[in-house]
Amino acid sequence: MNIISLKTILAVGFLFVAVSLQAQKESQPVQSFRYKNPITHDFSQSMRDNMVLKVGQRWYMTGTSQPIWSGQNPGVRLMVSDDLLNWKDAAWIIDASKLPKDCPYNGRFWAPEIHLIKRTFYLTVNSGHEGPKTGTQRRDDHRIWIFSSKEIDGKYTLLAANGLEIDKFFTNDATLFADDDGRTYLYCNGDGLYQAEIDLQTGKLLNDNNGLNGFAKIIGPKDSGNPDWMYAGIEGPFVIKRHGSYWMFFSSWTRGYEVGVMQAESPVGP
Repeated sequence: MNIISLKTILAVGFLFVAVSLQAQKESQPVQSFRYKNPITHDFSQSMRDNMVLKVGQRWYMTGTSQPIWSGQNPGVRLMVSDDLLNWKDAAWIIDASKLPKDCPYNGRFWAPEIHLIKRTFYLTVNSGHEGPKTGTQRRDDHRIWIFSSKEIDGKYTLLAANGLEIDKFFTNDATLFADDDGRTYLYCNGDGLYQAEIDLQTGKLLNDNNGLNGFAKIIGPKDSGNPDWMYAGIEGPFVIKRHGSYWMFFSSWTRGYEVGVMQAESPVGP
């Protein structure tokens, strides 16, 4: 008589159950649905570089409005939603048609963000008049502009009258991060990713870094040890804090747009 061990019996039983469950799963009709994102398919709502912020029970979104590349765009748009699916206009935070022609930030309004810090809303937007272009070393006046308001859709006041820029480089994609100790940091991109501590009362940077107008470089796309997918360029930094560590998300376009992430034990790295 062949003696079959309990272990073998259990193994066969588990295999039978697994096969039966898989057969039931495969016999069930496949559930599918289609959804068309109105933010990308409806030109009247189309934006790039989106940022979404929840205030109370509502969601607010801003981003780069059309046209993206062909010249000046209408300004900084704010949209609102109750469900993250259906959006409607809330306000034009900056309406370019109402700005004087010599306004230093009346140009291409790129990648705006809104951050709620100590009960105040801070708008960062990258804009300026076009000038000569020589790769990343563009000597126009495209800079970072920072505004503040007590209401997300209210009147915003400019903080630093001359804007902020990395010396010699096209400065874009500004973002803010407020740490638990009350200090705030500004991140952006030029020929790589940059950072600086900022005083939000004045809009001025608190660092002095050898000709970079207060910015310190974090990383360049072609730095030694970087993976190949960073080589063409990196941009769009965004910092959060979780489990005692700082996480910087950023974008690269070497192989088509991708998102990378870096970890640090300090908001200024390494």
